[in-house]
Amino acid sequence: MAGRDPYLTRINRALRDLGSSVSLEVSPSGGRMRLRASLPLSDGSWKQRRISTAFPYPSGVDQARQLAEELGRDLELHRRGLEAFPFERRLQATKMQGPTTAGISGSEALRRTETWWTKQRKRGPSADVTWATAYAGPLKPLLPQQDVTIET
Repeated sequence: MAGRDPYLTRINRALRDLGSSVSLEVSPSGGRMRLRASLPLSDGSWKQRRISTAFPYPSGVDQARQLAEELGRDLELHRRGLEAFPFERRLQATKMQGPTTAGISGSEALRRTETWWTKQRKRGPSADVTWATAYAGPLKPLLPQQDVTIET
């Protein structure tokens, strides 16, 4: 998608100008940022990999760019033989840890969920019944809770 997105094209060009072998792209499913680079394997060979991040496009581009710069530095130091590639740190950095919001009340969580649900697509006349049966009923235990966190 970077080929079609002038913003990502500029960022990837800037990364290349810095000497980084890492590029950014948007995953086809979900609009999350991914890093693409040839990474060393534990047996000494190299293989191109895509590393998913929890950063959404376009709001997470700056964080993904910083991660790409760090990965590019680690790769360059490893290629030059100056440092071993930090496999443990890279594995920890790639775990999906999405941003969370501050705690909200259960009724606010239910209201936000209903707002999201109704905006997903055009709803028919039976949407109120579907919401009450399939969503509001199962989510009813959230109502008395005071500190619900929502992961996006």
